[in-house]
Amino acid sequence: MGLIADLENIPTHQTVKNGITILKNLMHRGATGGDPETGDGAGILTSLPDEFFRKAVKEKLPASMVLLLFLAEKILKMILKKF
Repeated sequence: MGLIADLENIPTHQTVKNGITILKNLMHRGATGGDPETGDGAGILTSLPDEFFRKAVKEKLPASMVLLLFLAEKILKMILKKF
């Protein structure tokens, strides 16, 4: 497991680059899931500025939430059939 954070809460590209370096090193150190077909959930968590998000969706939202899921294609198709 790796963690990179700016203690002054200043977003920089260098922080992202450091996070990518950690992800690359996780594979090198054997920190991967047992099933090579599904991945291990490793990734980078970043904030999404509220002002940017509201401009991007071009709507007035009382509250916002973003959810990103990685699903097997078979499961995704089953879910989409219900909507």
